[in-house]
Amino acid sequence: MNMSTITVPGYSVSDRIPRVAFALLLGQGSRTPAQSPLDILLVGPRSYDEATGLTPLGVADDNEPQRIYSVDDAIDYWGQKSPIVRMAARVLSSYPGATLWGCSCTKGAGTRGSVTMTVAGTATAAGSVILGVGDKSFEIPVASGASAATVGAAIEAALDADDALPCYPDYAIGVLTLLNPWYGPEQGYELAVLQNVAGITLGSPTPAAGTVACLWDAAFTAAFGGVPSIDYVVPATDVVATLTSGATCLKAQIASALAPTTGLLCAAVVGNTDDTAAGAATMTAAWDDGGTDYSETGYWSQVVWARNYGAEPWCVAAAVAGLRVQAEESSPQLNWIGLQGGPIVPSMVAPWSASDAVLSDSVLNAALLAGVTPIKYEWDVEKSHVVLSITAKHQIGSVANATMLENTNVPAVCRAVSYGIRTSLALAFSGFAIVSDVDGEAPDDLPSRTTSPQLVKEFLVATMKTDYEARAWVKKVEAHRDVTGVEQDSDNPSRLLYELPMDVPRWVTQIVGVHRALGGTG
Repeated sequence: MNMSTITVPGYSVSDRIPRVAFALLLGQGSRTPAQSPLDILLVGPRSYDEATGLTPLGVADDNEPQRIYSVDDAIDYWGQKSPIVRMAARVLSSYPGATLWGCSCTKGAGTRGSVTMTVAGTATAAGSVILGVGDKSFEIPVASGASAATVGAAIEAALDADDALPCYPDYAIGVLTLLNPWYGPEQGYELAVLQNVAGITLGSPTPAAGTVACLWDAAFTAAFGGVPSIDYVVPATDVVATLTSGATCLKAQIASALAPTTGLLCAAVVGNTDDTAAGAATMTAAWDDGGTDYSETGYWSQVVWARNYGAEPWCVAAAVAGLRVQAEESSPQLNWIGLQGGPIVPSMVAPWSASDAVLSDSVLNAALLAGVTPIKYEWDVEKSHVVLSITAKHQIGSVANATMLENTNVPAVCRAVSYGIRTSLALAFSGFAIVSDVDGEAPDDLPSRTTSPQLVKEFLVATMKTDYEARAWVKKVEAHRDVTGVEQDSDNPSRLLYELPMDVPRWVTQIVGVHRALGGTG
């Protein structure tokens, strides 16, 4: 999709990246991000009719942004089953005060994706079929003696009763088909469709349902290496750094048949490319410089996915866009990391029971782009403000491509502020901290709402020393004081440019702090 075709007043093309983009304007005083205005732009495909797939639903034209005041607005604009509708619901629930925009992108050139499931046999005992579609879980009761036709029709009825379900279910002659309601414009609008989320092996009878078997079609099964399931052996809040064998890793599966021009439907979660476990929930694990053996350090993205793998990545991205600005001013790190156990999705489906082979770095890195959440912090103190534009980059598989946060959309002189994940994550919040502290510490003879490059520099240096050097996230802060630069932009007097060339320990730069839905542009 060409983002330059989308025009939103007050936004440049660089502000808008597919799926989720937002700008946060921070004012003077002790205002926290949660009290500040937040603009969010949601981008995704519109939905099409079930019968032919030719009629676009909703009244809004593609590439024309619309203000969203409620979920009903999104439904009217792009149809009930559009990803934008589900993203809007996530944002409005996590951050009701957001100024929300939506925009549908140009229809993809491919065909709509679909998967089929064969229902066969007769139930010899009462039981249930458990089906997970996205972050929704359905349990369909099966009576003893029920035929395959009865079970199939019951599954269709249960799925069809959910108007917001992002697929069209249809059962006929022993085959249940789930049809994608949109045409995928690019990778990133996948939908996880999983069977037996309670942990029953795929293809076997469901619990106590006798001989009734629900089998996915061969193409779908093959795309997942034969068993479309994920093994999460520990809860996300209790991950340890000792699970090093392939059988206990947080692994990823992406359907190999998913191409950018195809309507995307079946996919699972993205975790780690390496045959290792997720790292501990601390920053104490050392990084192995061997380049391939990360036996004691994994990715925080794994931890978040372990709790939210059933949710579509674009929904997680939208929810996080609202949640991320509500971190408490006093402890942003704890709150950001706390997202792993927070209300990113309202309900979690149970883990799967089998693991599978790891896919290639290139496939996984492409999938990591699914939940782009770039952020632009703008600290506004009348005509003097600092712009922090932080984008999370999530690439995996090598030391050079380790997931990290990087400042973007700022002059090249600021590229030195490319800290490791945790450090840069905290730095993103220093924008509002500067506003509060500088205003509070300015000399009495300075007018209100006034700052200066020197005040900003001193605050940044002090913050790095007290908050980051003390935690060993950076080092030699004082030695770099003289080369720490904050100056007024000659081309834009209302912008302060800064350079913080602090040394960063290698182990810090390699630890991931956020899930891919919190960002990812490369």
